[in-house]
Amino acid sequence: MALGERLAIAETALGTLRILGLPQPARDLRRGQTILDDLEPDGRVSACDRETRIVRAVVAAAVDTTAADPVTALALATSFTDLATPCRSAEARATAERAQALPELGWPVVAPSFLGWLDAQLSAAGPGRYLAAVTGRLAPADLFQVLRENTKDAFFTGSGLGDAVAAFGLGRFVPGRSPTSWDIDWPTSPRALLLPRPLAPLGSAAIRLRVAPGRTASPALRIEATWEQHADLRLAVVALDAEQHELQRAWIPGRARIPEAQFTFREVTGAHTIVLVFTSLGDPFAPLDTRQLDLEPHGAVVSLASLD
Repeated sequence: MALGERLAIAETALGTLRILGLPQPARDLRRGQTILDDLEPDGRVSACDRETRIVRAVVAAAVDTTAADPVTALALATSFTDLATPCRSAEARATAERAQALPELGWPVVAPSFLGWLDAQLSAAGPGRYLAAVTGRLAPADLFQVLRENTKDAFFTGSGLGDAVAAFGLGRFVPGRSPTSWDIDWPTSPRALLLPRPLAPLGSAAIRLRVAPGRTASPALRIEATWEQHADLRLAVVALDAEQHELQRAWIPGRARIPEAQFTFREVTGAHTIVLVFTSLGDPFAPLDTRQLDLEPHGAVVSLASLD
């Protein structure tokens, strides 16, 4: 790739930073070079990967000046890179695919997709605006400290960061974007299901129930879930029609620091599938903090009974 092409790509990235009000990259004072001096062409990678590498380097140089930790810096750089170029590097694609294939892993694997989802939901002024505002408040605050303030009442009156995390977790499975932990026929007798893999903070898991063929509505379903003491799980249940369009959803209410929840999901006309989604909000005894997210993952058990 010629130097002129590289400079043009870098200028596009700088333009994105300027539009969003983000800081411009500083010179590399350790070696007296600019960021672009390090971007030598590499014939071993695709043109798209080369373009993404240049944009990513420019964006990361700006984001790194304010991000509180390396995972946050990387996630923000990935999100802004996606805004600045239609290309997506093989590395970014692999990370996104891993987050979809292994939804229980949580942070930091889901960090780029979570921030991208938040921006898509809350950037009323245009793509990237929400994350740019978040980025501007990161020094010296932790990312989740900023998000706790920025998500207050953002989804509905009284909503907060926990509701945002839960909605993100739900969106990963509806309609069928990630693998489910259990995929079963409608229970004709009570069943207890153990999540096969524990959930890390921001990790999710889903159970899919198929309504019996020939029924015009899903029967009422009794749901009773329990989980480990130092886990804070949020549950949601969604009814989908035969084309996987959402018909109805409900958030299963829980109580602070009580590791259980019960709910009866009433019958839904036209329902073909019912999906129950667990999402981990971390530890109920400690607020989410990107610098302290190496927490032990936790498991859960859910009992299901048809009230037909």
